[in-house]
Amino acid sequence: MGAPDGARLPRMGPRLARMGCRFAVDIRHLSTKFIEAEMFDPTKLYRPGDPALDPLGSRQTLAHWRSQGRGPCYVKIGGRIAYKGGDLNAWINSHTVNPKPTG
Repeated sequence: MGAPDGARLPRMGPRLARMGCRFAVDIRHLSTKFIEAEMFDPTKLYRPGDPALDPLGSRQTLAHWRSQGRGPCYVKIGGRIAYKGGDLNAWINSHTVNPKPTG
């Protein structure tokens, strides 16, 4: 089980060994392409207070974002608010931050 193209894998440092790591990864061979998140079922509607929305913030946070015209898109049906799963996924993906490596 070697590195691709015969390249040597880096040695595992003592810190990783103490943490119980049994392998090392050569990051030069990993893809830098981000994978889009699919946290929410695109076919489902989510209502404020739904536990699935907890990672986005509290019910009050979502209400504040709506009043400020920020946050994910929502639908309003008869005075009730709901979020489409596909819109939530798109909003999360639009907030991906790709930090530039230093050095």
